[in-house]
Amino acid sequence: MIRKLYFLSLLAIFAGPVTADDDTSVTFDFTNAEEINALGIETPENGAGTNITTDIVKDGVTISIDNGSASNPTRIWATNNGVLDFRIYKNASLTITVPEGKLIKEMTWTTANSVNFSASEGLASGTAWTGEANPVILSCTSNTRINVLTISYGDHEEAYMGLSSTFDLTSPEQYGIWNISIPENGKGTSVNGNTLGDEIATMTFDNGEAATDCRVFASNSGSLNLRVYKGSKVTFRVAEGYILDGIDIESGNASNMTSADNTWSTGSFAATCVWSPDEGSDVRSVVLEAGTTLQFNKVTFRYHESEDTAIQDTLFTRTNGYSVVYNLQGQRVNPSSAKGIVIKNGKKYFQ
Repeated sequence: MIRKLYFLSLLAIFAGPVTADDDTSVTFDFTNAEEINALGIETPENGAGTNITTDIVKDGVTISIDNGSASNPTRIWATNNGVLDFRIYKNASLTITVPEGKLIKEMTWTTANSVNFSASEGLASGTAWTGEANPVILSCTSNTRINVLTISYGDHEEAYMGLSSTFDLTSPEQYGIWNISIPENGKGTSVNGNTLGDEIATMTFDNGEAATDCRVFASNSGSLNLRVYKGSKVTFRVAEGYILDGIDIESGNASNMTSADNTWSTGSFAATCVWSPDEGSDVRSVVLEAGTTLQFNKVTFRYHESEDTAIQDTLFTRTNGYSVVYNLQGQRVNPSSAKGIVIKNGKKYFQ
């Protein structure tokens, strides 16, 4: 009974993400003449466009347009054979707003050409935006043609209160911790066969059948990321006594990350670049086999101690002379150097 109560107290401390309500998705199909007309926009004749001079509104989502210094006004365009799309030109911007009290969680779009947006909040990459904000301004950095735009919004998602390890793969300091040399601009440093991480969460790289080693790569401007090439494998693992809750990957090419060409040994990967284990499974490691070139900017492991380990940590002192200590964010900290309010043996202390 005592063991059960201690374990329940740990679950309360390290609860996973919670949302108040299900998210709502609203889709704008700019290839459909009937939907365009329903938005109050006249369908243009073939080879012509209809300039958009008012907000586009649907089911509580508003798209406001600022043409800025763009060479052409934002408009619905019909090709010579009648194919419709939504055209935004370089230096124009879209402000996306959802109902008050809600937050935009994700935006995805299909396109007839490459899309380049910078975002006022969150991360815009490839054909997706992710984050939590309201409103969000998408600034167009090249002429863009959108076919279908889907916007998902909902309540604020409470912060993950379990344990986590985050590795910034754009930071020279991070590679310095791992004793990996920073390459010259336009070149890379191989990490094939290396294990990168900390004492709990690690990434191991296997070149497999790839023609190019997994490597830290520096662009011509000197910006860094970690690149994994087609045929390579990355093993994400947590130490014995821990269970994976998820892996969040911030990518320099998010559309490649979510490609069906990539395969995972277990669990599933969402369009928001979040890997999750199968429901009810306890997973310590997962293998990603790259089906195309992937760019990792940041990787966050989310995990918790297994039931037996958690109970052991709560009831007893570890053999190295101290109990496991966490901060209020649920992150494991050094008991000798941590300052302020900490959690030890399921109770709060000030030190």
